[in-house]
Amino acid sequence: MATRAALICFDLDGTLLDVRVRHYSVYRDVLRRVGGEPIDPEVYWQLKRAGETWDRLLTSSGLSPDRHPDFMCDFAEAIEAPDYLRSDTLFPDVETALEEARTISGCVIVSLRKRFDTLIEQVRSLGLSERVDAILEVSTSQPGALAKARAVRLYSSKVPLAVVGDTELDIAAARELGCPAIAVSRGLRTSELLAAARPESVVDSVNEAVALIRSRRR
Repeated sequence: MATRAALICFDLDGTLLDVRVRHYSVYRDVLRRVGGEPIDPEVYWQLKRAGETWDRLLTSSGLSPDRHPDFMCDFAEAIEAPDYLRSDTLFPDVETALEEARTISGCVIVSLRKRFDTLIEQVRSLGLSERVDAILEVSTSQPGALAKARAVRLYSSKVPLAVVGDTELDIAAARELGCPAIAVSRGLRTSELLAAARPESVVDSVNEAVALIRSRRR
């Protein structure tokens, strides 16, 4: 049953969670299994944040094109494995930012993770389940932005106050929902790439995003 409470929607990976160690570890381990040679962690993260395609990144990592599908299949399987998820950490301001956000409205986490069971387990282990009203399950039968928007509409009949996220998909989901997008630039995309997708604002942290939402409510 949909609720009519005001709502702020938060992405998880790269927005609330620092996922750099997990992403690089999975890339490194899978790449070595299929015959490539990992590039430096800082270089990898710079390229990913700048929007480099997997094909170009894998070629730069010495992997022949015919093995790219093998890498992508194994990466998708491993990226949500519990052993790798344990390397994720909360960004330092997240707990206080969510506490502040809940004085403004309801808060939900909307993630494109495929494994809802491990998502729930991780959110609970990090203490986030106590700081949000719900973790929304997103169907994988639709493209990412549409799937996020549908999950929010199923939960709430009211247009959200904002979507806070770190990729173009989050901005597109906000557009689909008819609400502002606030892009956080410390995650999976640079501020330049995020600005090109035309969110309402690009900020450095979730704390700044929540402060911006509060300022609009005055």
